Amino acid sequence: MELQTNTAEEINRLHSEICGFARKSLEQAIRIGELLTEQKSRLNHGEWLPWVKGNLAFSRASAKKYMSLFRERDKWLPSSHLGINDAYRLLSASGEPEEAEPAPLPVASPKPTVTECGTCGEMFDPDKWDAKASGFSCPYCWRDATAQPKPIERPAVVSAPHVSFNAGDNEWYTPREYVTAALSVMGQIDLDPASSEIANKTVDAKRFFTKETNGLEKKWSGCVWMNPPYAQPLVSQFCEKVSSEYESGHISQACVLVNNATETTWFQRMMQSASAVSFPKGRIKFIDPEGNPGAPLQGQAILYFGKNKKAFVAAFQQFGFVL
Repeated sequence: MELQTNTAEEINRLHSEICGFARKSLEQAIRIGELLTEQKSRLNHGEWLPWVKGNLAFSRASAKKYMSLFRERDKWLPSSHLGINDAYRLLSASGEPEEAEPAPLPVASPKPTVTECGTCGEMFDPDKWDAKASGFSCPYCWRDATAQPKPIERPAVVSAPHVSFNAGDNEWYTPREYVTAALSVMGQIDLDPASSEIANKTVDAKRFFTKETNGLEKKWSGCVWMNPPYAQPLVSQFCEKVSSEYESGHISQACVLVNNATETTWFQRMMQSASAVSFPKGRIKFIDPEGNPGAPLQGQAILYFGKNKKAFVAAFQQFGFVL
């Protein structure tokens, strides 16, 4: 009897370890999905599929499954007991072979005719989408171009969701607490070079430039608050200008709120001149024109240019780690 008990204990122990491995694998797969989602958001329109083929050891279909796992993570991660079969089924994406292009189905087939958009790479049913009326080949292209009610051609996709929090056609504004913290450091905000009438109600800068007045072509001075448009090439241009304006002495201080894209050239450029940087614990919930909070997919950073580093650390450490 004791031998049987020991055998059962050993079986249960091994089963518990397998469950732990399965959950760990699922967590890693979800993390891959998050990284893929963030990478896709950084790329311009038409760059995603070439990037997948040129950099990843698995197929585009596998990448989409990882990203789906990330989108539906709330369905799996809260569970303390993950079914092994579920884990195997979900994680099978990591080893599947490259898929061939879907062949068109017979007209008489009761199944939907699914195809892949040659522009954005998304799968959709063309029978349920009026491409002629919309001006776009697929619903995903149309969705990414909501700035134009009846678009003729699809504009370039600015790096998606977190990147859409900018001063372009999709207006998103900084929560007041971050502006208040910047104000406590700099004493005043003389200029917001990438703003709008609505945004300045929160920032309350003495001067501000809009998309129409183009702050890149204006003279900057004093203490600057900046949350630049995140679409390329604007984000690079604004980040280069704030760095050069500070280095030349035209501006005395600046607080710049951007995505924490530390690997990019424009972020590295600012770090060469910045005195300190804050990395908030959570992703900043930007505000839309109706006052509703957004949900970005990437974290943010606030860079400080100036000689008042101690005040910046004191003001921004409430949000997270400060370097």
